[in-house]
Amino acid sequence: MINRFKGKTWEYFADTSLFFVALLWGSTFIIIKESLEGMSPYLFNFYRFLIASVLLIILSIILKRKYNQDVIKGGCVLGSALFLTFTFQTVGIGLAPASVAGFLTGLNIVFVPILSTVFLKKYPHPMSWVGVCVSLAGLFYITSGSGFSFNKGEIILLLNAFFLAVHVILTDHYSRKFSAFELTTVQMTFIAFASFILILLMDSGNFNFIPDIQNIFALMLTGVFATVVAFFIQTSMQKYTTPTKVAIILSMEPVSAPFFGYFIAGEILKIKQYIGAFLMFSAMIIAETGTSLKWRKKKC
Repeated sequence: MINRFKGKTWEYFADTSLFFVALLWGSTFIIIKESLEGMSPYLFNFYRFLIASVLLIILSIILKRKYNQDVIKGGCVLGSALFLTFTFQTVGIGLAPASVAGFLTGLNIVFVPILSTVFLKKYPHPMSWVGVCVSLAGLFYITSGSGFSFNKGEIILLLNAFFLAVHVILTDHYSRKFSAFELTTVQMTFIAFASFILILLMDSGNFNFIPDIQNIFALMLTGVFATVVAFFIQTSMQKYTTPTKVAIILSMEPVSAPFFGYFIAGEILKIKQYIGAFLMFSAMIIAETGTSLKWRKKKC
């Protein structure tokens, strides 16, 4: 009984931590958007992950952390999935309307339970599937506003959603085997290196940008807090909850973005966005109900 209580307590703590991560990521949307006016998305991602990897490597040296071959392999696999996620998202946003991009990115909440069932043999509770459907409805309300057409940009954004789901599944697998700190360090370092190669291929090796206060602040905020802190929390906490719930909770990122846009930049919210936010919060409660029912069955 005590172990079950502790397990459920950790699940609540993990869900709350992941919700904080989603809010953190959502708060950076408007800041990143403003910085991208002065540098390419590929360049921004490179410096973001370079800052993160350098900080983690320094901490590794101070803490005398050791990295064996298995940890490096796992971190590189995670880094590959996340690198593809960021790359497809960056390209897709440039080819599709922002509202469509937000909705299609959120489709990872559909891919996650499917991949979880197939590869992890973790079968989501029926209430979790209801939560997925409600969450999709919420995403539609929040991001609706422009016409939808299925072109190259939309296909790329679907790939973004798929690899985002793959990253969630892989994190669930590797976070149970290795240290969250070591996995995060290898993952961020891999993405920084891959982003460096991408700059050489896509931006002709141009690493210059305007080092003003806005850009420095955006890079430090995203590099330290939205990358090091956020992905460390995700890697640490995801093993205490279910992949489907992780997908639903992290889908709060596009929900929180317009609200932070309102408070930071004065962007006006629409009634649809309030309705969508209500549905998204409802989805999390519904998904939590499903896991609570599972725990009650175990106690019986």
